[in-house]
Amino acid sequence: MSIDTQIIPVTTIEMLEQLFARSHDAPVLLFNCDMSCPRCIPAYQLMTRIGGDVALIDVICAKRVALALAERTGIRHESPQVILLRNGRAVWSASHYAITFGSVRHALHQHS
Repeated sequence: MSIDTQIIPVTTIEMLEQLFARSHDAPVLLFNCDMSCPRCIPAYQLMTRIGGDVALIDVICAKRVALALAERTGIRHESPQVILLRNGRAVWSASHYAITFGSVRHALHQHS
């Protein structure tokens, strides 16, 4: 079974604000990633198979966006990092080796 995933680059703080607003209707999955970091590559590959939309914040190219996300959620920035938004706030997060297919899918299911 194939699960379609759409990776959506988040390049501005305005786009980030739209995602927070959209989280009132459905969970929003944010993925902080530095594609030059070897630890991020496996997490990125996992996120491309998770299903649905994944909002990608390239922490090098969109550093201001990554910092705004940390400030808005109160979650210290890490990379790789997954943050799940629901009803305008962060309801779950994982970083580094805690990012697994099962943990992300479970969080999505729990907050749907």
